[in-house]
Order: sequence, then structure tokens, then C-alpha cells
Amino acid sequence: MTGPLRCSKWSNARLTERTVHRVGWGGFGLNARPVGAFVIKGDEVTWQPAIDINRAIIGGQIVAVVAVLTLRAVIRMLAKRQVR
Repeated sequence: MTGPLRCSKWSNARLTERTVHRVGWGGFGLNARPVGAFVIKGDEVTWQPAIDINRAIIGGQIVAVVAVLTLRAVIRMLAKRQVR
């Protein structure tokens, strides 16, 4: 498609990035991130996943904190049982 985008709601309105952001047609507050890309080399097509290292590290830290808090709760419960 060449030329400016047209909107059926305003048939003569030209849609630019500025118009889209101002009107708010950004996807209802959702955030999309790329999951990968197809790489084409000659006749061969392969899929290369996009890995977000920062997101993976934060996820690991969250899992570690939950594990430590769970372990602490289990140790406290076992300590109370032995005292009685």
C-alpha cells in the first residue's frame, strides 16, 4: 500500500503516527513484544526466537524470592512443631 492511510470513520482523514497516538488507537493499553523473526537465506527459511535477557533475569529473581520465602515458612513451621 502506498500513500497515506485512510480511515473508514473519517474517509478524508490521513492517519499518521501522531494522529494514531493522539486519538488513542494503540491497542487498549496492551503492550506487544516481538517473539522472533523469520530469517530467509536463499531458499531456506528459519525461525529465530527473540530472547529478552532482562525479562528472563527478573523472572528468575522472582522465582528465587518466592522459593526463599516458602522455605522460610516451612522451616518456621517445622521449628514450632519440634518445640511442642
